[in-house]
Amino acid sequence: MLTFNPCILIPCYKHGKKLGNTLESLRFLGLPVIVVDDGNPEEEASLINNAINSYLGEVEIVRLPVNSGKGDAVIRGAELAARLGYSHFLQIDADGQHDALDASKFLILGKEFPSDLISGKPVFDDSVPCSRQIGRYLTHIWVYIETLSFQIKDSFCGFRLYPTTTYLAIVKKEHVGKRMDFDIEIMVRFFWRGLRVQFIPTKVIYPKDGSSNFDLLADNWRITKMHSRLFFESLRHWPVLLSKKNTEHWAQEKERRGLYGMMFLVWVYQHLGRTIFRFLLAPVVLVFWLSGSRQRNASREFLQRVEEERARRNLPHERLTSLKHFFNFGDCILDKLSAWSEDWTYGKEFKFVDSESREVLTARPNTRGKLLFVSHLGMAETCRAIAQKQKRLVINALVFDQNAKRMSKMLKQLNSDSSVHLIPVQNVSIETAILLEEKINRGEWVAIAADRVPVTDTKQRTVKAKFLGKEAHFPIGPFILASLLTCEVATMFVIKSHGKFLVEARSFASEIKLDRKHRDAQLEHYVRRYAAELERKAVQYPLNWFNFYDFWSYHTTQEGVS
Repeated sequence: MLTFNPCILIPCYKHGKKLGNTLESLRFLGLPVIVVDDGNPEEEASLINNAINSYLGEVEIVRLPVNSGKGDAVIRGAELAARLGYSHFLQIDADGQHDALDASKFLILGKEFPSDLISGKPVFDDSVPCSRQIGRYLTHIWVYIETLSFQIKDSFCGFRLYPTTTYLAIVKKEHVGKRMDFDIEIMVRFFWRGLRVQFIPTKVIYPKDGSSNFDLLADNWRITKMHSRLFFESLRHWPVLLSKKNTEHWAQEKERRGLYGMMFLVWVYQHLGRTIFRFLLAPVVLVFWLSGSRQRNASREFLQRVEEERARRNLPHERLTSLKHFFNFGDCILDKLSAWSEDWTYGKEFKFVDSESREVLTARPNTRGKLLFVSHLGMAETCRAIAQKQKRLVINALVFDQNAKRMSKMLKQLNSDSSVHLIPVQNVSIETAILLEEKINRGEWVAIAADRVPVTDTKQRTVKAKFLGKEAHFPIGPFILASLLTCEVATMFVIKSHGKFLVEARSFASEIKLDRKHRDAQLEHYVRRYAAELERKAVQYPLNWFNFYDFWSYHTTQEGVS
């Protein structure tokens, strides 16, 4: 077991004035400190001496004859830490950007997991420059590609606790950047060795009177060259990275894209346009395809079943690939942002496929609302354009997602004048039904996905229905909700074809009635009718299917309806 004997390591270049405050803020830890004077000019070196002399603690100083960069400074400090017998070193910047009070959290976690790299995950306030935020997100994307993983939450933060021996083994054997590219590269190489990286949220500020050593042109160029080098080097690591299996059920899997990442994509879309957005999204989608073996296999199985079903129906053969399927999903992300942030025009972005669809989706004044069964086939977000086209029509979309509240807030920021309201729910309960009944009575509509079990309710009862040649589990919640609301029910499928969204709607039932004696049989009847409609559209537009999990092997303790 590795003995935990940490020290603090502070690289310092042109931050002599701030160093004293930084040292004082760390005094409560009672740890020895190593300060690295990274070739500072004489005046700055004098400030560093003053800060050290006024600090009532044990301080060692390493002086470099010329400025060599942050990375090289940390390496020299780590070498001294090893000679002095320190098992770990807590790296923190001298300029006061980091919240020193969080340092104890790093030490507690490091002591429990001495082999891990413990890093800060910045929580920014309004002082962070926009240009720095954009640069961070671009690096996040490249790190995702280089590691085929989303485990590295932030590779920029210089507030870290390293195991000294492991750190020095990496920097002595492998190429690591010596300046601002250093923090990123050392973390990627740490990950490539199969070692774990853990993150602690920590506040990071950019003081108004502060100065940064980050050279916008030179350091961005170094980082760009580093990512190019790491990408080609990562190819030899991919077989090992791809071999890692994910055995979690889809419903238990954390969302891969955080809210801040989505906001960055929104910013790119709104300010840089679709072309740049596609350019940035393409490598992310490629990573999904390469690293998501379970999702990739699910895509292939689905497309294989579609081809078999098309053959049974004597339909034309179409070359379908999982890679094309994934990129179609990437386009869907772009379309979702467009649907929420822009005002779509009927006939340009979307249109009804026939007069029946128009009739079903036209609100009638002074009547009760209706329930829409939507799905993960196509893009149900077109609801917003449909609602916007009609005066006083409000559509409430039930969202079974732990992040739904934050997502709803983000969508409101995109367009505060939206006629579609997101309602985050854990499951379909009596309380949910009462809330929705009030909305239905006011003439509002409710949309609910009827094609898969909610992610927050993995114990929901299901009904088996034949889908693409094999029985699959479908949730009964939407159908029970319909019976409680006693309103008209319709299905809606929105498919993208030739750059335009085609809206097909059909009346499903004037009212769904379930009686106690025949309830199970009635539920099976309605679920199988819906499954048949879903299958028809999936066969027709398979690349619009966005259920990337094994649709036919949902594990439940329930057999059918109970």
